[in-house]
Amino acid sequence: MQSQEIGGGAYYMISRSLGPEFGGAIGILYYLANACAAGMYLAGGVELLLMYMAPNLPQFGDPKEYNEADMFNNFRVYGTVFVIIEFVICVIGMKLIQIVGPFSLGCVVLAIISVFAGGIAANSDYILPLFSLLSEDFYLRVCLVGERLLKPSTYMINGTAYCDKNQSHPIWSHFCAIYNETNVICDPYFLKHDVEYVPAIPGFSSGSLFSTAELELFPVLVQLSRNAWSNYMEHGETVPDLLGNPSMEVVQDMTTSFFVLLGILFPTFTDIICGANLSGDLKDPQTSLAVGVVAAQLSTSFVYLSFVLIYGGCVVGEVLRDKYGRSIGDSMIVAKLAWPHEWVLLVGCFTSTFGAALQCLYSAPKILHAIAKDDVLPFLSVFQKVTKRNREPVRALILTALLTEAVILIGGIDYIAPVCNCFFLMCYGAVNIVCGLQTLLKAPNWRPRFKIYHWSLSLLGALLCLFFMLGSNWYYSIMVILLTGAIYKYIEYKGLRTSNPFMFYFRAKKEWGDGIRGLALSTAQYSLLKAEENRMNAQNWRPQLLVLLKLEPGEENMNRKMLLFANQLKAGRGLTMAATLIEGNLTNHEDETKSQQVRDKLQEQMKEAKLKGFTEVVLVPDPAENICALIQCVGMGSLRPNTVIVGWPNNWKNRLQKRNSKYWDFLDTVHRVATNHMCLLVPKGLFMYPEPLDQLAGTIDVWWIIHDGGLMILLPFLLR
Repeated sequence: MQSQEIGGGAYYMISRSLGPEFGGAIGILYYLANACAAGMYLAGGVELLLMYMAPNLPQFGDPKEYNEADMFNNFRVYGTVFVIIEFVICVIGMKLIQIVGPFSLGCVVLAIISVFAGGIAANSDYILPLFSLLSEDFYLRVCLVGERLLKPSTYMINGTAYCDKNQSHPIWSHFCAIYNETNVICDPYFLKHDVEYVPAIPGFSSGSLFSTAELELFPVLVQLSRNAWSNYMEHGETVPDLLGNPSMEVVQDMTTSFFVLLGILFPTFTDIICGANLSGDLKDPQTSLAVGVVAAQLSTSFVYLSFVLIYGGCVVGEVLRDKYGRSIGDSMIVAKLAWPHEWVLLVGCFTSTFGAALQCLYSAPKILHAIAKDDVLPFLSVFQKVTKRNREPVRALILTALLTEAVILIGGIDYIAPVCNCFFLMCYGAVNIVCGLQTLLKAPNWRPRFKIYHWSLSLLGALLCLFFMLGSNWYYSIMVILLTGAIYKYIEYKGLRTSNPFMFYFRAKKEWGDGIRGLALSTAQYSLLKAEENRMNAQNWRPQLLVLLKLEPGEENMNRKMLLFANQLKAGRGLTMAATLIEGNLTNHEDETKSQQVRDKLQEQMKEAKLKGFTEVVLVPDPAENICALIQCVGMGSLRPNTVIVGWPNNWKNRLQKRNSKYWDFLDTVHRVATNHMCLLVPKGLFMYPEPLDQLAGTIDVWWIIHDGGLMILLPFLLR
């Protein structure tokens, strides 16, 4: 979009394209997503700190014994400490963040390089002899019974590994039992499979996906072959369809599937447009955001895909599925892969989580401040204020810190990630809708620089967002969608009531352009043009009403009754237009003001009658002479009135016909309508017409006297 963003990032783009209601709703979700992501990153950092970096820190329970309740309590306590630290950094301002940011980025870059170096070192026999001086981490070994991964306590005695089926060694006693000194009963799986003591990081040359000849030509693809296929398990299983013993082997702590793992992995990609949230702080956001977002996309895609190949090609699959590294002494397997030392990756991962949380905690208040400044949600006006010294939205920062703390109190990162996914996917889906909608409407402010862009890509992106939302966690997705709808209706309700060509509705007090309205107008235009091409069939005929009203003193009740009568005829769901002619000159400012007042009054009367339709007020020098022009010109294309409703004149028989202009005006109107081949309804006795709340009891008898094609039978159905 060719515009200078003034703050708010994705929220600014969505609100200025889809209107304040949709933009405000998605903006709130995007703010919550960033606040939630900050808590998720900190929870991940605390998990890394307590389990792998500093397991001797004071903790609830025994760190060596996995207990979810104790672990979550540890995350809550230490996570709260980190929230306070990051809150202080954000209060100090952007200068300190600019110091912390490069340091964090440097550690992350070193960690990435260490993984690439470790991948090469794990296969040094084939690639680079320089890495032959390996640390002992590369010689980590694990014990496997078939595909069942054992904990070291199962086969280690005084630091010596006894990984075999020898009856005198510990593994045999775990899988077999002796009854009556002669009968031996063993686990069938243990009897069918071999016991192997294998390297946890064997490198690229130890598997089989391809033929033997292919493996001889491409040894680096060997280990990758073993990990190429999915291996989802239920809670408590050690291999698919086989429950394990948690005391002696590694078992799954949760049920896994493609969407469950996607829900955990996806938050690592959510910072791709994080820089857009800081668009108000950029000197040239139009250039910086384009370059930054594309660079972030390409770099993260390259790193993540490379890591998939390195981990899948170097590490045994069973060890990769060992979530907490129980089989390798409670260590982090990807850290053991890093070269020259595991601490390079541990520090890089920790600073990555800390830096990502800091970015979210700093950018989320900017989004909330932008929403508050737009004043689409009145109760957020308190967050408009910023500090005088460095123009930081501290009030919004305090709320964000509290929300981040609430997320941390959830405990585990596996429970936080699905919530963040729904928020982010809803926002990304809205961004795709904006791009596709602006392209279809050919909006002048939408001029994408990418020449290969097509609106179908945006549609595909929006559908994928919805698909992944419902797939990863359908009940969270429904809750987020309902929350979006509730915020949308709230903004709509709190907005300024105006008239819409299609209905009466509430609208926020902003004029930013509305893609939804533009889509409705484009659809209406397309439908009118298509309807114009085909001749109206008798089966599709329905009354299109033109109600001629007189907005004169004493006519208010008559007009109201006519509109109520027209509302009853709306059962056919046709067009309704309420029109009036007033004497005046369009070039006269007072007459123009009077015309607008009459229009507002007419709209109010239609609302009271609960009649949805259009209003038309025409300024003419002589209303009687111009009624013919109104009848002929009102409407558009095939959407024109075919039925005219005029009120029955009062007391016209008691006056001298030749001197009574109203008498002749009425007859002239009847004549004009007839010559224009339109139906004419002149309701008489409208003062006796029942009110909408008047309900009668009894039955309605329909006398079908002549064959009329079933119209008399159809009328009770339409008017029921």
